[in-house]
Amino acid sequence: MNSLKDGKQDFTAEDAENAEKTIEFNVRDKVPGFAIITSLPGATCISSALSAFSAVNNGIMARSKAEWALRFKHDAAQYVAGLQREVQLAAAFASATTPVALSQSELDNLRELYRLAHTIKGSAAMVDQPEVARLGQQLEQLFGESYRAETRLSASQCDTAQVLIAQIQTGLELIR
Repeated sequence: MNSLKDGKQDFTAEDAENAEKTIEFNVRDKVPGFAIITSLPGATCISSALSAFSAVNNGIMARSKAEWALRFKHDAAQYVAGLQREVQLAAAFASATTPVALSQSELDNLRELYRLAHTIKGSAAMVDQPEVARLGQQLEQLFGESYRAETRLSASQCDTAQVLIAQIQTGLELIR
């Protein structure tokens, strides 16, 4: 950089060339397809190469979104199975009418319910499945309240959880 003009640095052609080489060096091996894109006609400088890369990458990302949604569908099916299992346990605990403090097993059950609901909520949001994310959030809130208060889920809360889980399953079936 040669000089300061009006408080801004004045870049020379040499500075631009050096910056371009630095960007290319830092990006070439780290960004898939970058070397190919920099050799495309019209990719005479890094900025135009990055623009071309961005256009290609947008097409890749569209395909990847569908792939991620299918991966989420597969993983979420396992989370739902865990939720169903844990809600059955919570329902068994709910039928216990003794006013004793929660056992460690019951607390672990609530923590697992909360964790699974949280995972579904966040993963669904990341793969653009807002309805499943909303349902996951409702479950997370339901389980979180009981977990933080260290109280058993009531039979009514277990019924609500089962309805929400069924709705999540329906949402997962719609993912293509």
